[in-house]
Amino acid sequence: MLFRSLSDPFLLKDMREATEIIQDAIAGQKKICIYGDYDCDGITSTVILFSYLEYMGADVTYYIPERAEGYGMNKPSIQKLHDEGIELIITVDNGISAVSEAEFVAELGMELIITDHHQQGEVLPKAKAIVNPHRKDCTSPFKYLCGAGVVLKLITALEDGDYSATMEQYGELVAIATIADIVCLTGENRFIVDRGLKYLPNTERAGLRKLMEVSGIKPSEISSTKVAFGIAPRINASGRFASPRLAVQLLLSEDEEEAEELAIQLNKLNEERKETEQIIVEEIYRHIDSNPGLLHNRVLVFHGADWHHGVIGIVASRMVEKFGKPVFIITEEGETSRGSARSFGDFSVFECLEACGEFLTKYGGHKGAGGFSLDTDKIN
Repeated sequence: MLFRSLSDPFLLKDMREATEIIQDAIAGQKKICIYGDYDCDGITSTVILFSYLEYMGADVTYYIPERAEGYGMNKPSIQKLHDEGIELIITVDNGISAVSEAEFVAELGMELIITDHHQQGEVLPKAKAIVNPHRKDCTSPFKYLCGAGVVLKLITALEDGDYSATMEQYGELVAIATIADIVCLTGENRFIVDRGLKYLPNTERAGLRKLMEVSGIKPSEISSTKVAFGIAPRINASGRFASPRLAVQLLLSEDEEEAEELAIQLNKLNEERKETEQIIVEEIYRHIDSNPGLLHNRVLVFHGADWHHGVIGIVASRMVEKFGKPVFIITEEGETSRGSARSFGDFSVFECLEACGEFLTKYGGHKGAGGFSLDTDKIN
């Protein structure tokens, strides 16, 4: 069987419950909202599940918070969705840490399905189903899927476990997300990326074709490196410097002219991202020149005032490549600060954040990367 490298989606804890709830919602024409995230993984996850449910005849919409709202579900947005008549919320690439927000969803009388791939904390949120390979009680064999990988499993389960149709339809998007989200490219992820990259040169998505054009990528030259440095940053740029809805619209667009216009917009935003990123990098290098001894630390932490929170994750990745150590980058925004971290070797970002939890107001992530918030006076 062609897709034997991918394990049965029903091995994921709560998968059967999730599919039954979604099927009932489709049949009953309940209003469904996909609650996504503003990075490449969250955007592609939203597009995949929205496209699939719309095709299945569901009454479905999507919501992705702007970066200024912060990562994950928030109560004002949940209230807004309730006021719009939403009856079922399905999270993608977020939700495993949304304990109080899940309680609020229940209080408002809505149903909640969480699909996520980030590490769980001590308490699981209150939801009808939580599909996450990192659940401590989940016995699925492969743990390192990105958010879009979990969504692929969900829609495959809705297709009675048949990967052939779901991979052919959405494989290129899952591959892009897997590469972009810095998850381990082993096991099932390696298969997803290998297969998805084979679909990408002949994608039927006008937005992806136009995005490859503005990135200067020829279909014959597609590789994981081209995706990592050409396609993914431009998708990410929408959430970093404008609205993630731009990238969602691009990936959903069936109109060549609209797709070209949106791709050009994302390309310009990516150029802005590069300039902003370079300013932060230069400031870090000046700090190192003044304090060369800090490079002896086993984990590197850099912070500065009003560094653009949309690019500190990229800066962290660059510093990891430069110095070969885990890196935490923090931007001070008055009395509060936000941070982004990237791992090196066997270091787990999530376990580190968990160990420092008493100093943080919010955190989440997985082994390779994570984000957090804290009071500025707690940085030292």
